[in-house]
Amino acid sequence: MSDFTSQPVDFFFFFPRAIKAFQEVLYINPTFSRAKEIHLRLGLMFKVNTDYETSLKHFQLALIDSNLCTLSKAEIQFHIAHLYEIQKKYRAAKEAYESLLQTENLPAQVKAITLQQLGWMHHTVEQLRDKDAKGCYAIQCLQKSVEADPNSGQSWYLLGRYALELCDIICFFLKYLLFKRCIIDDVQVLDSCLY
Repeated sequence: MSDFTSQPVDFFFFFPRAIKAFQEVLYINPTFSRAKEIHLRLGLMFKVNTDYETSLKHFQLALIDSNLCTLSKAEIQFHIAHLYEIQKKYRAAKEAYESLLQTENLPAQVKAITLQQLGWMHHTVEQLRDKDAKGCYAIQCLQKSVEADPNSGQSWYLLGRYALELCDIICFFLKYLLFKRCIIDDVQVLDSCLY
């Protein structure tokens, strides 16, 4: 006889059942006191299942509901912006992230993750890159993300990764200048520079 708790659990197996149960509650009682929480959970489940339009609908319904739920309005807005990003609607995502950053008293963790996503999106999405700024906006967002939440390992990781990518160009240029200087100054200095 097998014990259920010793089996690996596939949580995605439960999503269809949970979705059906939540939808039935909303159908039977649309004014249910915890409807906001149900819309939030449905939004998260549909997001994981890549049904982005339905997810967006439920997040928007949770956002306009004035009742309490486990996530703040700012966190729900972040999920909406992230939905746009994963659908490759980068302009809409950028606008949503920047709008969220204008929120008064934005919690530090929400600010940090919003700046993190915005910065990394600016770095990785060609259509958002500002050719003249040479990645300044992306690096500024990542630095502000670390300032907002210094304990965010993901922000530190992305900032370091971006800095390393920049360093390749900068290191190459510095080595070139050093090499040039060594040739001009002295051949012996060149030997010490290279080894």
